[in-house]
Amino acid sequence: ARAVRLRLDPSAAVGFDDLYLGPVAASAAPQDVVLWRKDGLPAYQLAVTVDDHWQQVTTVVRGADLLEQTPVQRYLFDCLGTPAPRYAHLPILCGDDGRKLSKQNGAAAVDDDTPLENLRQVLHLLRQPAAEATATDVDALLSAAAEDWQPQRFAALGRELSYAAP
Repeated sequence: ARAVRLRLDPSAAVGFDDLYLGPVAASAAPQDVVLWRKDGLPAYQLAVTVDDHWQQVTTVVRGADLLEQTPVQRYLFDCLGTPAPRYAHLPILCGDDGRKLSKQNGAAAVDDDTPLENLRQVLHLLRQPAAEATATDVDALLSAAAEDWQPQRFAALGRELSYAAP
């Protein structure tokens, strides 16, 4: 019962152009990648790469906390001889303590009773002009946000956004 690993070529350049962060220069990884765990299950990196391929995913939008995983996944796409999707990494919301807001870190849940205000807050944090729109319902605000979406405004913020709960 051993893990199956892929020996990475340390000189493999798998940098990419992130749709929001711009050019990301990176090598595949400093260590080999586990493809198959010793318990007989596929490892995360292989599973997400094959899944994206099978589903014909063309664009992956996810948090910037997963940015370091992207070069490994792109390397796996190269090894499989299949095109990699485009990637867009959004800033992660962090609390006053600098930790990512998540259930795992004990962050409070989003209030489902205030969807319009929640959306307005997110658009404000992402520096989107639609945050100031006079929309009175979620659909109208989403429409305004899509019409005037300006990713360069939040891309310049980097990988983390500080958030203080009201």
